[in-house]
Amino acid sequence: NTDAVGAWVEIRADEHTSVREITVGGGHAGGQLGWIHAGLGGADRAEVRVRWPDGEIGPGMTVDANRFVTIERGATEALGWTPVD
Repeated sequence: NTDAVGAWVEIRADEHTSVREITVGGGHAGGQLGWIHAGLGGADRAEVRVRWPDGEIGPGMTVDANRFVTIERGATEALGWTPVD
């Protein structure tokens, strides 16, 4: 489960907290894993924490607004990601 399907991601920005489950979506007998998008309102950063599928809870990580990041199990900070043309 290298894509952490079944994990829960908690995103805290200012006074608002969102929780999202990592799932696979798509059509019948197939699907695609997508990015989690979190609107931060006027906040310029968020605190992100992952509860992995086995229940382990990772540390809180600060993520700046308007960025793509990946979070790997055991990491202490999110890794920036840039789309490739």
